Amino acid sequence: MRMFPECYLPNCTLIFWNSTMNTMELTGLPIPLSQDAFESAAQFAAEQASPGKGKRVYLNTLAVCAVRTYLNWLELNTNLAEGDCWQPGLRAVLDVADLVLPGVGRLECRPVLPGATTMTIPLEVAQDRLGYVAVQFHEQLDAVDLLGFVRGVPLAEDDAPAEPMSVPLNDLLPLDSLLDVLHPGLAIVNLREWLMGQFRHPEWRSPEALITSHRTMRSGSRNTTGGSFSVPPDIDAQINSVSRAKAIEFQSLDKQVVLVVQVISITTEDNTLNVRLRLYPDSSSDQLPRNLQITVLDERGEIIVDSRPKSGSGWTEVELCDCLPGDRFSVRIALGDDSRTEEFCI
Repeated sequence: MRMFPECYLPNCTLIFWNSTMNTMELTGLPIPLSQDAFESAAQFAAEQASPGKGKRVYLNTLAVCAVRTYLNWLELNTNLAEGDCWQPGLRAVLDVADLVLPGVGRLECRPVLPGATTMTIPLEVAQDRLGYVAVQFHEQLDAVDLLGFVRGVPLAEDDAPAEPMSVPLNDLLPLDSLLDVLHPGLAIVNLREWLMGQFRHPEWRSPEALITSHRTMRSGSRNTTGGSFSVPPDIDAQINSVSRAKAIEFQSLDKQVVLVVQVISITTEDNTLNVRLRLYPDSSSDQLPRNLQITVLDERGEIIVDSRPKSGSGWTEVELCDCLPGDRFSVRIALGDDSRTEEFCI
């Protein structure tokens, strides 16, 4: 088991809770901790004036390195050296664990001990942050789990909190939502949120705002994978459905096409979702452009299903059945060599 080096934390013990003591069960994205991260954490902690401060700096440093690893996986640029936690004078006086994304802002990486039910946000980092990531340590201190995050809220100086904030871990947003904050161009739409009435992406509007209802009666083409939307009569299930639409623009067109995404929840034991994706012409036409194609790809970039409209079609459609929680997919809409991609998760 990796523990804090005794050379700078004499007579000091970090207590980890046993799993039997946990009051809640949370799972997150596991992130390994590198040898370089441990060496930096040990060096920074050894510089501190007290064992207690050394512990905080040690955990803060590892938390920052873990979040950096995750963002590197996503090919997002970070700069450790620009963070306050990487400056000897600032980390000595502040409880800070910030990671700088050049041109974007600062992300705070807050350590969470095993068994904890909340994430603490110190006063000194309550402002000037894009968000706060909860980084929970494993008992052996060899890895962490990224549990989720909360968004930073711009505060006036008079509105600054008077004491550290405590955020229940159950209130954290999923990591997928973090991309909306850090890289809007990679924003992933969480389709399960739509079923809960949460529409955080203003570009996704009601279908009626972009297309007329009579278009659904025109001829079209469809392709389906994974089965059928129909529910066997012997299954006791509740069906819930919501649809949103987005205008897709192409440089080679002087008009748009409209992507309509319908999420269908059939409440059964496996909690799966079905997704129907349709393309329509905009209000200036009653036919889709020639050479248009819609393709659904999995998170590895492999094609799941695709469809091209028939000549003179007013719509084309693909369907995904039995999508499980945690599934991700992308929808690529191509017109010749020009394409647009939308990212989704279940």
